[in-house]
Amino acid sequence: MVYSQSAPFSVSQITDLIKKELEITFPSVSVIGEISNFRRQSSGHCYFSLKDESAIINVVIFRGDASRIAFPLKDGLNVVADGEITVSTGCSQNPARRHGGFTSAF
Repeated sequence: MVYSQSAPFSVSQITDLIKKELEITFPSVSVIGEISNFRRQSSGHCYFSLKDESAIINVVIFRGDASRIAFPLKDGLNVVADGEITVSTGCSQNPARRHGGFTSAF
């Protein structure tokens, strides 16, 4: 979709547009990458990055999904993550949400 604009977008406006386009274009994705900066919060949510040789995606796994992962997540683990990708409009980082599962770890 091509957007035309008569005035500059606010940060909130452009972030909302990016979020909507991502969620429509990629309702579910599988992403292969290496876990880095893994941390599990006291809430049970897990935060980390998936990276390859040229890019990084921030990831959050909410407590309910994290409790169903069959193997321990840790830095350096290569995984295929299945889930949704979105942009968080309320913060400066843009995490992907991981739902569904990890199809493999290696």
